[in-house]
Amino acid sequence: MTKTFCDKLSIEKCLSRKEFCVCDITLQHPLFKGLPREQTHKLNSFAEIIKYPFGQNIFYKNSELDYLYFVLKGKVRLFSEEEDGTKEYIHRICDAGTALNAETLLGTRERFRCAAQCLEDTVIFAVQKDALKVFMAENPIVVENLASFLSDTIVEIEERARSFVLEEVTERLMHFLNREFERAELKEIKLSIPKAELAHYLGTIPSTLSKAFAKLESDCRIKVEKNLIKQFC
Repeated sequence: MTKTFCDKLSIEKCLSRKEFCVCDITLQHPLFKGLPREQTHKLNSFAEIIKYPFGQNIFYKNSELDYLYFVLKGKVRLFSEEEDGTKEYIHRICDAGTALNAETLLGTRERFRCAAQCLEDTVIFAVQKDALKVFMAENPIVVENLASFLSDTIVEIEERARSFVLEEVTERLMHFLNREFERAELKEIKLSIPKAELAHYLGTIPSTLSKAFAKLESDCRIKVEKNLIKQFC
């Protein structure tokens, strides 16, 4: 299935060039941190800012991998499912400042290995893959930022795998919630995914996850009100 763009956002006019560009928005993303402002003008010809609504798929498994997607705002899940749709696996949950498929810049993969779906209204920075490779060769700072991002991603995956083996579900859940509190910089958050999907992500089943929530609440570590989670110090 081919990629479908949703509601495109207008980009603020760059006063220095008197034309539309993505410089201000691009520099907000960690992958382009430290990039000279004038270099961002080159992205005009092969980059787009796109708004996707909650529930919209950004790409599908086995669709052509011709764009790189960077999350500017919102939250996206990367997932795979059985052909009959009865089971699914959540690879990662990506929020603002992350990339959905940056690792493909270093390989020869031509199709997506999984699907991406918005967990809330999301703004994406979409860049043509081949053009970005050329741009990176001209701007080593982007290569350095990519290496840092991939390193952090590998560590996150390793920690998640370790938790499956060494931690009880209650602690896996608490670590997930703590990351969400830190990212939101709040002590009250709303679950961005249904509890059944969170159970899959944490490597357990819904009934066990419910018991983990109850345990954390009884220990006065959190308070649950439907999908609203409050953190206790």
